[in-house]
Amino acid sequence: MISVTGLSKKYNSFYALCDVSIEIQDGEIFGLLGANGAGKTTLLNCLTGLLYPTAGEIKFNGLCRNKDSLKIKKNLFYIPDMPFIYPAWTPEKYLKTIGALYEVRQIDIKTRIEYLLEEFNISGLITTPVQFFSRGEFYKLAVCGALITDAKYLLFDEPFASGIDAGGIINLKKHLQMRSRDENATIIFSTQILDVTERISDRIAIVEKGKLVGCGRINELREQARLESGSLEDVFGQLMENKKPNEENR
Repeated sequence: MISVTGLSKKYNSFYALCDVSIEIQDGEIFGLLGANGAGKTTLLNCLTGLLYPTAGEIKFNGLCRNKDSLKIKKNLFYIPDMPFIYPAWTPEKYLKTIGALYEVRQIDIKTRIEYLLEEFNISGLITTPVQFFSRGEFYKLAVCGALITDAKYLLFDEPFASGIDAGGIINLKKHLQMRSRDENATIIFSTQILDVTERISDRIAIVEKGKLVGCGRINELREQARLESGSLEDVFGQLMENKKPNEENR
């Protein structure tokens, strides 16, 4: 379980995150939903250790994010919205390097490379330097890098707005669900896309201006929005409306 308690991140007088507390269960697909600048990426960067919070605590199955960083990193893979791969590297070079870093057996690396590149329809580019890739092809390779590992925590920043084609999105969703179901991996992704979030997430956290305004399964979010029925779009809109009076009364 990932436990986030009282998490805040402050830049001068601006709070990118303010007193956020959530729990994410092992094997869960967890969506972080919010508008641009809501604090989703800041939260992901705190979870991955790229940012240190101003206040609060993050624990991965009892391990403290700041104190046990190396132990956590061995089981965590993060794809930011603009992943980096050395331009001269080929998919084969990149995936072999990632596999070795995450201590995947050599005999498994070759099999996984062939399978994943075929799955994401980039097997014909195995010896092509990534500097010649389209944005979508580049992101597909980054996804293959995450999936070639046995990492128990897979984090993605805006994966469904990454430029990959419809087939790539279908395969990405399929593999995230497989890793969650078959290997009990915890999947966390940020997004602004409501329908995808509703379809694949076990639970969803809605973030607005650095604050958590809703968290739970879709039926729990409806209760928090004081709706008897409705889609995630309805819930999101209502939670935003419910938040306005609180801001006006400050």
